[in-house]
Amino acid sequence: MHRMSIRYGGPSIHITKKMEPEFMHKKWILLTCIALHGTANAQIATNTKASSPIIVASHAQMTAGPNLTETQLDASMSTYSVLGTRYWLTSQWDWDGAITHSIHQGDLGSPYNTTLWTKETCARNSSGYCINGTGFAFTEIVPTDVVSLWFVNLYQPQPVDDGELLAFIHEERVGYSGGIPGDQEGKTRIGLAWSTDHGNTWKYLGRIISPYGDPASHNIQGLPYVIKDGYFYAYYVDKVTTPQGVRSGIAVARASVDSVLAAARSGSAGPDLWKKYDGRSTAAIPTSTTCP
Repeated sequence: MHRMSIRYGGPSIHITKKMEPEFMHKKWILLTCIALHGTANAQIATNTKASSPIIVASHAQMTAGPNLTETQLDASMSTYSVLGTRYWLTSQWDWDGAITHSIHQGDLGSPYNTTLWTKETCARNSSGYCINGTGFAFTEIVPTDVVSLWFVNLYQPQPVDDGELLAFIHEERVGYSGGIPGDQEGKTRIGLAWSTDHGNTWKYLGRIISPYGDPASHNIQGLPYVIKDGYFYAYYVDKVTTPQGVRSGIAVARASVDSVLAAARSGSAGPDLWKKYDGRSTAAIPTSTTCP
């Protein structure tokens, strides 16, 4: 399901550090569901007992690549492979406050073997919002009030060699909300991004899921998903009203895989494609600040 073809000739990309808004480090409670082509055994039989987990990427390895010094992983890793070569897409928090994104090459036991590039999120206008620009992870931005984006999962359509990748995106501080003590995340969303060049550049298509009531200081997190009967089922953190008050809980939304891909290929996240599960049927998901 997750794969990518990258034909780089040992790229060297110089990143000039530019400041993004400062964020608090987030604790993610949802993990990416990784689907791998082929078969990968979870454990390898040996005659030696391990007294601790086997580390496949040490702190030294995770901070040794280009522009990864003084960073830490800040979202789920996503993986994909093509022609026997595996790649990994990561988003990390820079100690200076920026969010950067990287593609690494390595097998299941060495995901950080080679870092192909590390890029900042986007170009910015004078107000600090993301805009179109080259040399960044996201070179095209559809919404006009985007501040911070993280890659949290991937899907790659067939065939494997056409360069297409669909990314699920975690978004924070929509419209420069948040960024204050007690409300660092501000308004949060799940969105989609699309690549036609094997993940080297991305177009942020827009939002597909917003939390119930669109509260500030709520981390929507996400986003593991499964595909069943031709539909994406995407899981995230939503708000729910209980007798004890408003609480956080896990919610799921679905959309037709074919419809999502058709919209992405046309340059859009698609209108009203995603439906939230309400226990009986699927209710439409508003993506504006007027969501129910």
